[in-house]
Amino acid sequence: MTKKVYLIRHAESVANKTAKRAGGESPLTEEGIKQAQMLAKRLISFGIETIYSSPMKRAMQTAKIISSKIGVSVFELPEAAERRYPSVLLGLDQNSDEAKEYYSAYKRAFMQGDTFSDGETFQEFKNRVIKTAEILANSAEENLALVTHEFFKKAFIAYVLKGENFTAEDVLNLYDNSRIFNTGITHLQYVDGKWKLLYVNDTTHLSQYKISAKYKPKVVTIGGGTGQFTLLSGLKHFPLDITAIVSMADDGGTTGVLRDELGALPPTDVRKCLVALSSTTPTLRELFTYRFPNKNLEGHTIGNLLLTALEKITGDFSKAIEEASAIFNIKGKVLPVTKEDMRLKVELNNGEILSGEKMLDENPRIFEFGVKKISLANQVKINPHAKEAIEEADVIVIGPGDLYGSVLPNFLVDGIKEALQKTKATIIFVSNLTNKRGQTSGFSACDYVDVLHKYLQTEVVDILLCNSQEADENLKKRYREQEGEGMFVRCSTDCHNIKVVKANLLSESVPEAQKGDTLAHTRSFIRHDPLKLAKEILALIEKSTKK
Repeated sequence: MTKKVYLIRHAESVANKTAKRAGGESPLTEEGIKQAQMLAKRLISFGIETIYSSPMKRAMQTAKIISSKIGVSVFELPEAAERRYPSVLLGLDQNSDEAKEYYSAYKRAFMQGDTFSDGETFQEFKNRVIKTAEILANSAEENLALVTHEFFKKAFIAYVLKGENFTAEDVLNLYDNSRIFNTGITHLQYVDGKWKLLYVNDTTHLSQYKISAKYKPKVVTIGGGTGQFTLLSGLKHFPLDITAIVSMADDGGTTGVLRDELGALPPTDVRKCLVALSSTTPTLRELFTYRFPNKNLEGHTIGNLLLTALEKITGDFSKAIEEASAIFNIKGKVLPVTKEDMRLKVELNNGEILSGEKMLDENPRIFEFGVKKISLANQVKINPHAKEAIEEADVIVIGPGDLYGSVLPNFLVDGIKEALQKTKATIIFVSNLTNKRGQTSGFSACDYVDVLHKYLQTEVVDILLCNSQEADENLKKRYREQEGEGMFVRCSTDCHNIKVVKANLLSESVPEAQKGDTLAHTRSFIRHDPLKLAKEILALIEKSTKK
């Protein structure tokens, strides 16, 4: 089980403002109350189940303001109190010579494990930190917060980084050389009996521990085809921990040949994701997408053949992807939604059953009768790594892409519904720009979400992101000639209880068909702009996760 723990420094107190140590009775200032209220709004999307708090007044007051906003209980945790300063220091101006002299003496005693007056020794304080860690680790909640004090937070960080052997010097180095602001949040994980530090507010002394002080939100994309390629091409430019979960239903064009003749899993959508996330040279990326123009290999790409060969060499498609990921130095991970043989069945409104995802492409039967529903020819289980990625994600992005060909097949896999129900992630659905004749004719952006929820038999989407910009008239004319009327997705203004975000997501360039692409005539030439789309999603991530 993965446990998320958020260490929160209390809001501004009178002691902070006056620079006087006041023991446990210092309340929040008016500004501190406002800070706590703003913090509560940030924490709503975190899915916190319980708040633990130091018993000291400023921490408990902060915790109660948060709890009243997000609707969870607060439990007092005496072990998480600030260190007990000598009473001789209480009430003194911290900047006065007298206070500095006393504190210097106390600091020396603290580091050496000695007692100074009635101040707490380091060993006493350390025992409380370790005890607090045990309490949090053994709590029943999977997602919890602890409101405490700056010095205690930094001691807890030292414990997470150094283990039970952390020293007073470790704590004081962090305390003296870094700053955690009021209401600052430190993100931790407790996994398999070990604590992990994910993110801590501005610090300058963590470099000695060889960790990054910047948190990368875990973003999982679910889809396939050109839509996922576009999305990943933009997201890779930003500081995100990206995992792309890819449909394995593709059996059209040359992919179908590889599946049928070699028994391989479909490589095309995986290849596109690898290219999108690649940080290697343009020539190597071009090589991976190169299509043979004639004879027996017509339409096949180097990338598809390489992935298929690696699958045969390693005996596992996931291992093949790992090897290719290393070759192309990708930013993130690419995971097949399943490692089993996934085949699509398409039922038309006249009751006719078509076999294979390839039947969705330019099919006159679909144009005439329309798609009623899709299903799998045989049930397959979710890839365990994909399941784990979904459950641990901060944000999940679904789409864009062909609804029945690239997006929905992922959600037919056994186990994905349960993973989505378990995750604490904010789920964003990116609407398509255009519809497909016989499949989504006349659909609004909200209709796409409704169909997804119908297949899942539960509502999971939090935010619907759709395009607000009109395409060029010439492009619109060309698209109407290809797909007919009702082919432009309307950006819904109301979608039940889902937040709708509108933005200009339209690419101003028209993609050119690649020579040898046997399905080029089926691909849309009205597309999302990768960077516009990524920037909007990044803004939503910032609002949703508040890392």
